[in-house]
Amino acid sequence: MASARSMPWSRRESVWPSSRANTRLRDKGFARRIRRRASSGYNGRRARWVATIPGEGKGTTMPIRENRSLQVGMLGAVLVSAAIVPGIGVLFALACVVLSLVLFPASRGPTFAMAWRSPALSVLFGTIVGVMTGLTFSLVIEPLLAAWTGDPVDLSDFDAVRGNMRNYLILMAVGLGFGGVVEEIVFRGHVIGWGRKVFGEQVALPLAIVSACVFGIAHMYQGWSGVLSTGAIGLIFGLLYVACGCRLLPCIAAHMATNAVGITLIYLG
Repeated sequence: MASARSMPWSRRESVWPSSRANTRLRDKGFARRIRRRASSGYNGRRARWVATIPGEGKGTTMPIRENRSLQVGMLGAVLVSAAIVPGIGVLFALACVVLSLVLFPASRGPTFAMAWRSPALSVLFGTIVGVMTGLTFSLVIEPLLAAWTGDPVDLSDFDAVRGNMRNYLILMAVGLGFGGVVEEIVFRGHVIGWGRKVFGEQVALPLAIVSACVFGIAHMYQGWSGVLSTGAIGLIFGLLYVACGCRLLPCIAAHMATNAVGITLIYLG
């Protein structure tokens, strides 16, 4: 019979089932492993990194996914990156959103909450709001802003679209895909939807106003009239988002319809 010392641990447990010495050794070894993992930022059962929170003694640890300060910081980074570089800043904001979705799994549900009542009703309602918004702003609000500020909305970046079907179709694809989907995920789904989970349900309207302001600043390349116009449109989308129970699909449909109307009017000259 093999000696107990050469047996696997499980066999040694069966030889000395009541050995207090072995129990103490196992407990000490387990405690040492837990201390090593805690000091290295690893939290045992699953591969989950933690952030150290200053406190009494050696401090306490909190998973990064539950670190509220980091959540607030990432939301701020989304807004600042969109505002600091008008136009392409939305790409940096999108990168921050992707990072937030990776770090905070709880942000994915609020960010991508889609249908309001039903997908068909969401698309229909959003399309009606978007068409009305696009026509009203293109034909009424923007001319009034130009008369008031003396600075018409600068659409010179889209001069190549006027009367050019190929450029019109390219810009329409960008306006529907990037503008209609990506910008809504960033400014409405993440900033408002996830933000109200971080700060509380009562801040949905303030977040809608903040996101609208940043949305307008992100269109600074259209001049100050463009900033005011797109900021007001962003506020309409934000209010629509809140009114529809923080569901994204009506806003996506509205944004797509607004962009489709605006791009078509540019094409027609």
